Amino acid sequence: MPPDSQHWRWRLARGLEPLWGETWNIGCARPPRPGAAADRVRTVIDPVWLFPADRSRSYADPWVAADGDRTWLFCEVYDLGRGHGAIGCCELAADGSGWQAGPLRIVLSGRHHLSYPCLFRDRGSWCMVPEAAESGAVRLFRATRFPWQWQEEAVLLPGYPGLDPTVHRDEAGWWLFSTRLDSSENCCLHLHHAPRLDGPWTEVGGRPVKRDAGSGRPAGPLFRQDGMLLRPAQDCRGTYGRMLVLNRVDALTPAGFAETPVLRLAPAADGPYPAGMHSYAPLPDGRILVDAKRFTGLKARFARPLVARRLRAERRREVPHGR
Repeated sequence: MPPDSQHWRWRLARGLEPLWGETWNIGCARPPRPGAAADRVRTVIDPVWLFPADRSRSYADPWVAADGDRTWLFCEVYDLGRGHGAIGCCELAADGSGWQAGPLRIVLSGRHHLSYPCLFRDRGSWCMVPEAAESGAVRLFRATRFPWQWQEEAVLLPGYPGLDPTVHRDEAGWWLFSTRLDSSENCCLHLHHAPRLDGPWTEVGGRPVKRDAGSGRPAGPLFRQDGMLLRPAQDCRGTYGRMLVLNRVDALTPAGFAETPVLRLAPAADGPYPAGMHSYAPLPDGRILVDAKRFTGLKARFARPLVARRLRAERRREVPHGR
């Protein structure tokens, strides 16, 4: 289990969520092109939102599973009253303006908070490694009846409270990116490698491969675009999930890791969710899903004016990007 102090800090923060917190929503947008802006310039994303505003629930951490001719959205469904997250799923249908979400169902829940449903295929079936940091381990689930039924299959990293665990596979084997609940959760990126999904897993270098609150914490699946392997990450400088960063992966081997930020993405300052953005998921038609937040309760009253002033000051450096 994570240290008690860290565990109760999370519990306290979740308990205060209705009074002092934030809500998230998921939207569809056209993807920006890496290299369209310098590292210090923000590209603004203005999505079409998939879910109506909800005072009791948040929708975040989108992951997409394209299965045959059907496309499924998995995401965190966060109950603001309980301070607890579960994994939801709905079918996505494409139309002329983007994608529409069907009815949302909870497909994975438990005693511990769950979020960030990292999805991938292995041996012909769908697997999920959700964030389960409160349980003190990184856990693997496999679909028994996709997409609605899942069963825990293995503990990949016992005693490791991994945040936003992101699994990636290439010719060198399996990789798992994460930060830790009990150590610099928004800054220190850890990387594990294994020849097979069932291990053994070894931490590359035996220590964090990156220490950077501006581009460390994972924010979605690795993907290829314009000949580059890109890793989405969060920019948490100043506030959690402040904006998104696309990093170009320059080296990914058991001997080391290197990457370079190539694009920073933020929500529109005058949109309904202007306070931050922290997940990125490609869709089959080339568009993307992102999530964004707005402050609620007392945080809206006191923090929103400060954020608004900061955003207005930064608009001189924005590169507009349409839907």
